[in-house]
Amino acid sequence: MGPLRRRVVVLLALVLAGSGLTVALALTRPDVAPSAPDSRGDYEVADLLGPGGDGLEAAVAAVPLAFGYDHADLTGSLRAASETMTPAYAARFARVFGREVRPFAREREAVTEARVRGAGVVRTGGGEDVVCLLYVDQVLVSGRGLAAGESEVLGRNRVLVDVVLTDGVWKVDDIQVL
Repeated sequence: MGPLRRRVVVLLALVLAGSGLTVALALTRPDVAPSAPDSRGDYEVADLLGPGGDGLEAAVAAVPLAFGYDHADLTGSLRAASETMTPAYAARFARVFGREVRPFAREREAVTEARVRGAGVVRTGGGEDVVCLLYVDQVLVSGRGLAAGESEVLGRNRVLVDVVLTDGVWKVDDIQVL
């Protein structure tokens, strides 16, 4: 048996041993009781996230609306995003949307989605202001120049989102692409 063949056999044996160990550990792992804190049970996601969790949840829900749009209903896309924002920020956002998004969306007949890949709380301020960092992929899922079923990543962004508690509802007060 040559040295290369011996290495392949040893590597295969190690892979099989690792796979066997993984299966053995999975089969012997104790089940988690439904009332354990690890399960979702009666807990809200925000409770599991700690301070700022409600604000983070709001940011994660709002950013896909802000970065996603459909050329066939740009007014509806803008309305949906604006509903998650403070009135002052919604007005600023609408100006940028009209200046940058509308022309691109119409020219490319674009439909985009934003996918939050990761998120966390950067800081909280008195329980009514939370700054979050989100990792967001903006993906063109339909548009001129794309084959059916094809998509194109328009951007992989790090985004700071400031959310504030307004009349009991968390609203986006600023979005900054870093």
